[in-house]
Amino acid sequence: MTDSRPAFTGPELCAREAHEIVTMLKRGDISPHDCIDAALARIEAVEPSINAMPTICAERAYAAAEALKATAADRTEQDAAGWLAGLPLGIKDLNDVAGVRTTYGNSALAANVPAASDPIVSRIESRGGIVIGKTNTPEFGAGANTFNDVFGVTRNPWDPVLNAGGSSGGAAAALVTGETWLSHGSDHGGSLRTPAGYCGIVGMRPSPGRAAGGGHAGFLIEGIDGPMARSVRDCALFLDAMSGFNPESPISYPACETGSFQDAVLRATPDIRIAFSPDLGGMAQVDAEVLTHLGGVMQAMEAAGAYVEETCPDLPNLERTYHTLRGIGYATSARRMPEAVSKVVKKTIVENVAFGRSLTIDDVADAHATARLPDAAVLGLWTGTPDAENHLHATFTRFGNDCQPKLVRKLILALRRIGEVDPPHPTRRVHFDADRLDVPRPVPTLQNVIQVKLHVIPSHTQRQRHRRDFIVRRDPFLVG
Repeated sequence: MTDSRPAFTGPELCAREAHEIVTMLKRGDISPHDCIDAALARIEAVEPSINAMPTICAERAYAAAEALKATAADRTEQDAAGWLAGLPLGIKDLNDVAGVRTTYGNSALAANVPAASDPIVSRIESRGGIVIGKTNTPEFGAGANTFNDVFGVTRNPWDPVLNAGGSSGGAAAALVTGETWLSHGSDHGGSLRTPAGYCGIVGMRPSPGRAAGGGHAGFLIEGIDGPMARSVRDCALFLDAMSGFNPESPISYPACETGSFQDAVLRATPDIRIAFSPDLGGMAQVDAEVLTHLGGVMQAMEAAGAYVEETCPDLPNLERTYHTLRGIGYATSARRMPEAVSKVVKKTIVENVAFGRSLTIDDVADAHATARLPDAAVLGLWTGTPDAENHLHATFTRFGNDCQPKLVRKLILALRRIGEVDPPHPTRRVHFDADRLDVPRPVPTLQNVIQVKLHVIPSHTQRQRHRRDFIVRRDPFLVG
């Protein structure tokens, strides 16, 4: 099949996948300085049009490369699965990077420069990652469309008329344009997954505690750090780098002592079982073109050896349950928000904080009790167990063991089409207002409530309008 996409015109290194660059770095074929040079050249070429990475820290990146070179002989972790060997990458502008402007998309924090890095950033850097810049995000990550009053709108590299999704929209767009080989993201209600779907890259929301960052959430598990990449293998590489114990997080746990996520990807076979739900039993709005395309994808998966069953679990009170759990998080975060910041936050955040504060103890109890129902229903669907509640623990043991990653069954769900960005009104969309957190988003809501780890993997783009030659990816990966 002929590829009609424009040829990539950036530096040759930027067109390669992350695992290829890491291999070249380990062999000494190239240096971290070479990678930084290539990334900065690409950033300069595309940033005026896309606005994916508005904060660049070139001097800090070169200094980090020199530090890696100086300590190379003393390092023992260079053979570890997650060793990045000096690979430049982006960090979402919701996580502190020492000495680098970190705004959270909030105008009161426009000049904020933290003295210390978030634990997840420190872990990535300790494993040979080099931060080259901060990727754009909606204010405090609230919204599925990436824009804020500090840096403005991030646009979709496939077509700058369209938006890149959110809240990790800058991270996803930077991957597509070739500015970075890996991008750090985070996810509360689809923020790793929605931009991945919009931009045609891979985003993964890991299990809570797998890649624990900082924050004051304690035992709240709705907000998760995770990897974004151009391929499943690269995503696994970054997850290996991000995994590890963080003593500041009570839900954190150590990285796997045996095996790696990269090994699991390389061992993967196509004989998987797939549960396919077009619209979650009528809960989700689905564009007809997307649905037709996914139907063809399911046929291709069956032809490759997968077993596909169209089905959907019963999901009572799903939206209310998730809104309650999310409201607890917003109310918790607001307790530590400085007054200068709270005075200027957007209406969306104000409304969700107010909702969280209005919850009663009965609301909270009902949400936690209800959260087990879709959990049991979906796990029963994956295992074929009619009475999933009685087999919950055994199911988690078989399905959710992160230290021995194995795909038992995938739940495939359709997405809505990408919305257009109207510059005077950046929240306006074709089908829905992505900045409003009360708009139903059944797909990420389900996965957040049951807390299963999730990949968003591009099957292929449907009709795209290529107005720029930004696209880097070769043929997308269907299975992980």
